Amino acid sequence: MDYDIIIGGGASGMTAAICAAALGAGVCIIEHGDRVGKKILSTGNGKCNLTNTNMSRECYNSSSQSDFYGVIRDFTPDDLTSFLASIGIYTRNKGGYIYPFSEQASSVLDGLRAETKRLGVVTEVSVRVKSCRKKNGKFEIMTDSRTYASRRLILAAGSKCAPKTGSDGSGYKLAETFGHSIVSVVPALVQLKCKDGFFKELHGVRTETALSLTASGKRMLSERGELQLTDYGISGIPVFQLSGKTKRLLDAGEKPVIHIDFCPDYSDAEILNMLHLMLKRNKDAGLTEALGGLLNKKLANVIVKESGMRASMPCGSIDENGISRIASLIKSFPVTPYDTNGFENAQVCCGGVSLDEVNLSTMESLKVSGLYFAGEILDVDGKCGGYNLHWAFASGRLAGISAAKASLPTPQKQRGLYK
Repeated sequence: MDYDIIIGGGASGMTAAICAAALGAGVCIIEHGDRVGKKILSTGNGKCNLTNTNMSRECYNSSSQSDFYGVIRDFTPDDLTSFLASIGIYTRNKGGYIYPFSEQASSVLDGLRAETKRLGVVTEVSVRVKSCRKKNGKFEIMTDSRTYASRRLILAAGSKCAPKTGSDGSGYKLAETFGHSIVSVVPALVQLKCKDGFFKELHGVRTETALSLTASGKRMLSERGELQLTDYGISGIPVFQLSGKTKRLLDAGEKPVIHIDFCPDYSDAEILNMLHLMLKRNKDAGLTEALGGLLNKKLANVIVKESGMRASMPCGSIDENGISRIASLIKSFPVTPYDTNGFENAQVCCGGVSLDEVNLSTMESLKVSGLYFAGEILDVDGKCGGYNLHWAFASGRLAGISAAKASLPTPQKQRGLYK
C-alpha cells in the first residue's frame, strides 16, 4: 500500500493522520521520540487546554501578513469540540477555556492514538529522519533505520521549545532542504530575565498586576494577571504573553522596559489618597510597616528603597514628594528585561517556516508540490489559553484533508471532515 508520510507525532501530526485516513488515504507517522504525543501531556499543566471560545486574530502572532487566520475561521472552537467528540474525547467549558471533560491531558492523547489505530494509521516511533528529498515524483525519507517513500509528505515536526518532549527544531532543517525560509526562532510563552538588582529580595512573591511593555517611549503591549517574582526576573501568564515580543525587541537592539502596576484595581488618585490615610494613621510606624496593609512586605520594602527612602523612616516624616514617589512606583514599577529563559522552559516559539511560502488554503508548499506543513513548525504562535493547540489541530486537519484529496481520486466522506 502507498502511504502519505507525516513527520512528527504531536497534536498536529496525529490530527493530520486521522483526517487523511478518514478519507481513505494510507498514512504513516514517523516520530523520533519513543512515543507519540509527549508534548500533549504537559499542556495546560497536565489538564490540556484545547482551545478557547474567545478566538480572534489578535490572539496570534506571525511575521507574515498572510491570512493564516483563515485556517482557524474554517475550523472554529465549536468545530474542534465536535471533531474531538466524534472520536470519543468530550470537553468542558471553564470560563471560555476548553478542557477535556476528564481534565487530564492523557485522555486527549489516548483518544487520538486510539483513533489513529482504528483508522489503520501506521506509527513508527524511535525513528530519526536524517534527510528528505523529492525524486521522480515521490518523496524519499532517509532515516537511521531505513528509507521510506511517499506520495505526499506532511512536516509536523514541531518547534524548538520543550526539547525533552521531542521538539528539537530538526523539522526546520528538513524544510530548508526543500528551499523554505525559516523566520528566526526565539522562545515564547516563557519567563523573562531582568537585570535589576532587587529580584533576589522579591523571590517568591505572587500578586495580581497589570503589565505594560514599552520600547522607545511607546507602549507596545499590555497584559493583566498573576505575576510571579523570581530571583532572576518575572514569570506568570501575563509575562508569558509579553515574552515573544520582548525577545524580538531585544534582538533588534531595543531596550524594552516592563512597567508593573501592583494595584490595577485602583486609580493613581485612589492610591495617592490611600497612602495619605495610611501614613497619617501610622505616624510613628516605619514606612514599610505602614505599607503592609496594601502590599506584600517584601514588595513594600523594595518599593520604599527604590523611592530613595529607608524602610524604618517614620511615616510622619514623609513629605508630599516622598508619598508621590511611592504612589508612582506602586502604579508603574519599571523592570528591565535582558533576555528570556531558554527553549527548554518555553511553551512555544516565535518564528518558523515562513507563511509566505505556504498555500494557506491547503497548507501545501508553494515551492514543492505534495509537501505540506502543520503545527508549530510554522511561523505562527498564540497566546496562553488553548490557542496554540487550536492552531495545531486546525492546521493539521487542513493539511491532512488536502494531502488526501490530492492523493485520492474520490476521497470518502466521513464525519464531516471533508469539505
